[in-house]
Amino acid sequence: PMIPTEVVEYVIDDLWDDIYTLHSFSLTCRDLVPRSRCYIFSDVRIVGQGQLNSFLNLLNANPAIPSLVR
Repeated sequence: PMIPTEVVEYVIDDLWDDIYTLHSFSLTCRDLVPRSRCYIFSDVRIVGQGQLNSFLNLLNANPAIPSLVR
């Protein structure tokens, strides 16, 4: 059965501070990715050069993500 978009958006909005669950939730359906990404990438903390390099590679590979990062 199809879940109404409003319900899915409410669940994602309610999970805004649980990045692990948001990530898992967004892996279940491609349509959930854009709304989940706005929370996943809204507050990025990088520790170390290795994480910085990995994150820069992610940004270069996905041009939609840089506008979400603060």
